[in-house]
Amino acid sequence: MRMSTPGLADTAASSDDAEKRGVLRFMNDPSMADALLSAHRSQVAARAREEGHLLVIGDTTELPFNTRHDATGLGPLSGRNSKGMFAHVTYAVTEDRVPLGVLDVGFIVRSEATKGKRYSPRRNHTPLKDRESAKWDRTLDAAEALRKEIGPGSRMTVVLDREGDIGRLLERAAVQDAILRPVVTRLIGRTADHLLAEDALRVAICGSSAPLPH
Repeated sequence: MRMSTPGLADTAASSDDAEKRGVLRFMNDPSMADALLSAHRSQVAARAREEGHLLVIGDTTELPFNTRHDATGLGPLSGRNSKGMFAHVTYAVTEDRVPLGVLDVGFIVRSEATKGKRYSPRRNHTPLKDRESAKWDRTLDAAEALRKEIGPGSRMTVVLDREGDIGRLLERAAVQDAILRPVVTRLIGRTADHLLAEDALRVAICGSSAPLPH
């Protein structure tokens, strides 16, 4: 069905009502997303074993649903009056920028109360799993799981955006090769030569290599 009609929505590509109901049951089954991603991750690991060096990258994108006025469970996005959700995707690529596949996807819905506020006075009282910053823990979890699955034969570097410049994440990233775009000045190492300005493009957070140049 989908191979012959790649440009249509799943329900529109259905040949009859029974097929459409089957598609909707499939899409509304929470276990199917995990099963599909698990099978995909296995294929990513198989491809990763063939690579000498791979990058695991975490990034967040907006999914706007501005035309779905009847939709519920959405939150504010960065645009004015824009509604939807955020998807935090962790994916693997080779050092030659060849995509290997997606390792993890997490969805975030912000509340109107926190719109436009970077810091919340209640943040320290919010369980870690419920904080938006937990998306970067998911990226590190996905990287660690992939590392265990492919074994020691391949080198892996984790790439975090400046939102990942958080103390607990730096501690976790320090045990594996990682690249972080810093928000503030970070002292990497024990000498002044390792002091990188906050406008540095990237910082290498790994015990075996020197900081990247400005």
